[in-house]
Amino acid sequence: MMPIIGTGGSVRSFVLQDVEITFVTSEGDLLWLRQDIWVVQHNLDQLPPDEVSRILRLPSVMGRDIINHFRLTCDYCVGEVLLERT
Repeated sequence: MMPIIGTGGSVRSFVLQDVEITFVTSEGDLLWLRQDIWVVQHNLDQLPPDEVSRILRLPSVMGRDIINHFRLTCDYCVGEVLLERT
């Protein structure tokens, strides 16, 4: 494990090796990505209740190690997030 410190504080991190992630394309096809991924683990005991609630309600499932394989487009006004294979 390695501690990571960012603007939100510190978290523990570790690597899961040889993970297969499956995406469904807008055409209904499957796209597989296999790689090692970094996982972070918050110490929920040290966070305020509203922060814990936010983390548990909407966890981050894709970090830069995954997103960097794609073109990321986020249109908040339309409510759309796209990952495009480049």
